[in-house]
Amino acid sequence: MNNALIIFFNTDFSKNIPALEQIYGPRFSDILYIVPDHSSKLRSDYLNPAIAYKQVNNKDTLINKTRRLSGKKNEHEIVDHSYKEKIERVVGFQYFFQDYFWQARKRILAMDAQWYWFVSDDVLINPSINQGNIHTALERDNSRSLITQPHHPSTEWITWFQASKNVAAEKLQSVNCFADRKPEFAIGFDKNKPGPYEETLVAGCADLFAIHHSKISDFLNYCHQTALKKIFVELAIPNILLCHCYPLAVINDYIWDFSPNRGEWDKVTEFLKTDSYYYHPVKLSILAEEQIKILALSSE
Repeated sequence: MNNALIIFFNTDFSKNIPALEQIYGPRFSDILYIVPDHSSKLRSDYLNPAIAYKQVNNKDTLINKTRRLSGKKNEHEIVDHSYKEKIERVVGFQYFFQDYFWQARKRILAMDAQWYWFVSDDVLINPSINQGNIHTALERDNSRSLITQPHHPSTEWITWFQASKNVAAEKLQSVNCFADRKPEFAIGFDKNKPGPYEETLVAGCADLFAIHHSKISDFLNYCHQTALKKIFVELAIPNILLCHCYPLAVINDYIWDFSPNRGEWDKVTEFLKTDSYYYHPVKLSILAEEQIKILALSSE
């Protein structure tokens, strides 16, 4: 089974690509890195509901083309050109990073995989998992997608990211991505925020998920449609999968670390002793070179 690994960055921290190559290169033969450009001056425009996403994104694209022509680079951008062929550059804002995938659609589809695994750069997949066995998480033979266990978001969360549950539902309905199929596995959990929970909505982690080849084109199209509506990515991805990539398999055994020292080496080494599917967040930029080597060797 051909499993393509697509590692994406919310913001440009592509200087970590050599470390990611050490960790995943021996385990996956087909890797694509999606790296965004973004003008921080446009943050308020992206978040302003009165300004169309396409208008802001076009402006962002023009600004970044001008920056590139003048030789300017992002603060944490990779300088090693040997990885250039593995990198696809996109433009956008991290709240709507589903649009990164649509912008990179030609490169993604050219990978011609059976399954496409989308993994954030700050997710660390268990070292025992590789291209030969990663699909074992697909519990059903007829699964067409995979996601971390979805949840019903709290009122506070919805208000912060999408104004209200009615606004969120209306936007999702407008692009045919409102999951009225309420999964029995959705739980009332929202990153340690208190309830009440909006049980009419489903949200979830967008940092690791997988799409079967038969659904990838539709998925990429709906990624763009939800971005145009400025639907927050942690609402967009799970609702797209529930509506258009069903049935889906679910990852229940994972570590989403909220502790003050999350991502530090002690926490990472604790994860390496477990069978959990992944750990989040790992901050590769704070790890020493020897620690990166240990992560690479731990898969052998």
